[in-house]
Amino acid sequence: MQTVILAKKSVSYYPFVGWFMRLADDIFISRGSKQSASGMFQRASAELRAKQVSVWFFPEGTRGRFADGPDLLPFKVGAFLLAYHAQVPVVPVVVMDFHNLHNSRRFWSTGGTLKIKILEPVSLDGLAEDDLKPVMDRTRESMLVELKRISPPRIVH
Repeated sequence: MQTVILAKKSVSYYPFVGWFMRLADDIFISRGSKQSASGMFQRASAELRAKQVSVWFFPEGTRGRFADGPDLLPFKVGAFLLAYHAQVPVVPVVVMDFHNLHNSRRFWSTGGTLKIKILEPVSLDGLAEDDLKPVMDRTRESMLVELKRISPPRIVH
């Protein structure tokens, strides 16, 4: 099954990254009011079902940088709204903290092994759209526990 990335529309205009994402037929969404979010995700879920693809989604919405060790920003509702409307489970994927593999003072990483853990799918069956927040919070918490478990102690660069 083909996999696509769901990203905010502005990413489609980034040189190289946006161009390649367009060529890969990734899906871009316009952020707007919360009232229109549900409709937007209904349309996106219909597009995903029509294309018969899985989607990568980054629920934090932006990159978090934490000096004290691995952590997660609060999740945005988008991934869960999309899964809810597409009637599919959320499959959390946790990637270890790569602080030790990436030196921010250098352009390239130092290389190494990156641990990835796929958690149990989170079913949204039987939920109302208003019930998504507690599920998001529990999912975030289980991902954070796993992130801390698989991430090595940080090395000072």
